Amino acid sequence: MKSQNFILYLSGLLIILFPFFLIKPASADIACVFLGILYLIFCIINKDFNDFKNNFFYFFLIIFFYININSFFSFKPSVSFETSLPYLRLIIFIFALSFFFKKIINLKIYFYYSFLICILILFLGSIFQIWSGYNPWGFVPNETTRISSFFGYKLVMGSYVTRLLPLFLGIGLLLNFKKLNFFLLLISSILVILSAERVSFAYFIICVVFYFYLSFSFKHFFYSIIFFLIIFFGLFLILPKNYERLFIHTYNQVKENKNILGLSYRHNLHYITAWNIFSDKKIVGQGLKSFRYLCDNPKYTVEEKIIDDHTIRSPENGYLTINPIKINGIDHIQFLVINNQSQVILNKNINATTASLFKYFVDNRSQQVDRNQKIYSYYEHPNGCNTHPHNIYLQFLSELGIVGFILFSIIFIYSLSCMIILAKKKLTKELTKIEKCSTLTLLCVVITMFPFFPSGSYFNNWILIISYLPIGFYLYLTKDKNV
Repeated sequence: MKSQNFILYLSGLLIILFPFFLIKPASADIACVFLGILYLIFCIINKDFNDFKNNFFYFFLIIFFYININSFFSFKPSVSFETSLPYLRLIIFIFALSFFFKKIINLKIYFYYSFLICILILFLGSIFQIWSGYNPWGFVPNETTRISSFFGYKLVMGSYVTRLLPLFLGIGLLLNFKKLNFFLLLISSILVILSAERVSFAYFIICVVFYFYLSFSFKHFFYSIIFFLIIFFGLFLILPKNYERLFIHTYNQVKENKNILGLSYRHNLHYITAWNIFSDKKIVGQGLKSFRYLCDNPKYTVEEKIIDDHTIRSPENGYLTINPIKINGIDHIQFLVINNQSQVILNKNINATTASLFKYFVDNRSQQVDRNQKIYSYYEHPNGCNTHPHNIYLQFLSELGIVGFILFSIIFIYSLSCMIILAKKKLTKELTKIEKCSTLTLLCVVITMFPFFPSGSYFNNWILIISYLPIGFYLYLTKDKNV
């Protein structure tokens, strides 16, 4: 009995501290594994494995077996197994969360307060960074307009807030902490704007709208939205550079790249490369973590597209000269085309130190060129390479094929459909506290797996843990109707 009480105490403490662990990814990973071990020990002591006899467990077990079988046929099994084998810890983690939330009295209260304290500490760290010019760890950030607080060099504070906020707002509704929820929303809005993460800001708006929709009547919903619009307006007056990044920069990207999501040219290159990799092995993909190794393969590269998109042509018949010059002490290459009237019709200077892709179409550096003749092509990146495609569904397709894509899409589809059902119910009938909490908890999953915005690697340890934490709490809600 004493050993069981000790396990419950230690497990509860780990869960309470989890919002803090997530600030340092390595500690979150250790806590995730340790919590799973404690849960398994508790099950063994009590000889009770009933929690594993349900459809959720069977579904995640299918995913586990698939990604490991897939790793056998990966382009590089040793690399893929590094991700596929540890996935088991996440399955145990979500069931451990579900079990301990049910078993430990008042755990969700302390869990809520822990996140609230964590948000306040991040806020104080942000104020310190604004005041001193460096974050609380003593690092000077590369981008001074983007605040990282206790996250150090990692610019993920906005992502941290928006991925967890719906869960804790839901817990707040469950506990009737409406005033604390409003305070939490207020502080969170400041952190998201200070972080200047555009995708996180979009998700925060979705979270605010959903929360007010679930919590209030139409009249109060309207007033609450107006209040937060005033808060945003005030913050942007104080932080004009953040407004510029969140709105002006996004608008310019939409205008430049002609897509409503404001995806950059680099993102498009990642997407095309991922699709090329998927097209070569559609059913099972190339294996986990394959994108980073295959993206510069001539078979999948988008170099020709880059060259074609960035080719400069002579506007008229003329004489071309290519000269090395210095601008502010930095080496540049100057391209000049002069027409028959001795007028400069093309004058382009390229920073030679950043010329990752630089292709000449001319035989000599001084020659006659014709109208519309290709002269050179330049871009700062030679291909669509990165560690991942920046879209989780293209990552599923390229690395796990159609089978993996379907399996992981089920998580998103299930979460979204449950949310829609509950949201529609709200139109005609007041939701219970558990239903409101469930809707907001599922919103965390939908945000993480939203298909149309750029994203980090789904199989990054930090993203996996912060994504599966709400799933564990949702399982608790589905099992215990007396929350």
